[in-house]
Amino acid sequence: MTDIRQERRLAILANPTETPKIECKTWLDLNENRHKAVIAKAAIALANSDGGTIVFGVSEDNAADGRLTCEPKPAGLPRYTSDAIGSAINKYAEPDIHFNLEFENHPNTGDEHAFVEIAGGIQQPVFAKKSFDGVINKLTCYIRKPGPKSEEPHTAQEWRDLLNRCVRANRDGLLDSIRTIINGRPVDTSPTQSNEQQLREFMAASKARWRERLDEVEEDDIARLRHGYWAFAFSIVGVNPWPTLSDLRRALDEARPAGLRHRLFADTTRSYSSPYPAEGAIEAWTGHPAEDPYRDPYGCSFWRATLGGEFYHLEGFLEDSQPERAEPGTRLYIDISIQLHAMMLKLAARIARSVGEEAEIVICSEWNGVKGRYLRGSQNWWPRLAGDWLCSIEPVTSKPRRLTPQQIDDNWVEVLHDFLHPLYEKFKFYDLKQGWVESAVEKVRSDGW
Repeated sequence: MTDIRQERRLAILANPTETPKIECKTWLDLNENRHKAVIAKAAIALANSDGGTIVFGVSEDNAADGRLTCEPKPAGLPRYTSDAIGSAINKYAEPDIHFNLEFENHPNTGDEHAFVEIAGGIQQPVFAKKSFDGVINKLTCYIRKPGPKSEEPHTAQEWRDLLNRCVRANRDGLLDSIRTIINGRPVDTSPTQSNEQQLREFMAASKARWRERLDEVEEDDIARLRHGYWAFAFSIVGVNPWPTLSDLRRALDEARPAGLRHRLFADTTRSYSSPYPAEGAIEAWTGHPAEDPYRDPYGCSFWRATLGGEFYHLEGFLEDSQPERAEPGTRLYIDISIQLHAMMLKLAARIARSVGEEAEIVICSEWNGVKGRYLRGSQNWWPRLAGDWLCSIEPVTSKPRRLTPQQIDDNWVEVLHDFLHPLYEKFKFYDLKQGWVESAVEKVRSDGW
């Protein structure tokens, strides 16, 4: 079974393309100083641009049309090692750059390729501490720019973006240090294997419950969400949750801002869509045709919450409810999906805090029906999304993350960006900008969150 990182490496090899986060290099001899300088410059630029990947064994020399192609490692060239890569990069970089060296076989040729994953989160800009003529210049800072290419920052905005990344990393490091002092342990966002497995099993069981409700509608009913849907689940661990379903329902109600009872985990008084008790849980489904014959996918939701502290919410896409703007099943609005996940994170934090400050949260998200969709903005003021950001994978599922309510409150934007970035990469390696997450979060804050 492949993990998300391996899937990403295989996708790069199958269709090698340079992006602001991916730099492709032909095979380089790490015994040659010029080649060491080439690697170091690429690593410095990626580190200053919040991290990325250098892929080795990719060249445009063998293609008449200039397209990148993969090539086998030359005979006699030693297999790269972490020591050799580190020596090459940090001979020129100041401060040292952290990285991981991975290897992957080409899905068609079987040839092995090297991947150097450059860490982001720098707390100060990385500069070149020495020169190599024609490749890298001493005391120069490099970043990734559109093209893509690695160059010095020239504009005030480019310097501002770089320094802002450093400031955010310093702030996060300070907050983590404070939590370590208070809690006596470092912050780790990886859930235990049992927590992750339990949440995935709960998601599967909840989806099965939703499908049982679909037996009440016709095969062509809109509530079946044939174009797709998204689901978000979270579980609260480390505390004893609520003793009764009434307490659980009350906690949900108090966690929502005033006026938003009809949205996430909808709680209405309508006869067919009001919440009901079901086997130690509360469930609600807003897709029954008797409730509203003019329903749309965005208004058809199912949710489930258990006394064990597990929560699941599923609904259709807003994009499929506006046929006058686009054919259903063809778009995913990036700003809307960020806002929905931002609200879910904050809701999870509020519910967890209601049962104890020591509570922790495991979260996971899944998008179905996104294959063949293009990323777009819901408003005309998102022109930066014009392009061929097509998803060719189905479904798109996040890696579960473990968080505390305090982490979400202190680092709402950063946590959300870190959680969503791997999901959006499935749209032709789309690089989710943290500034756009900040804009979406500000909109959510203005709505009462």
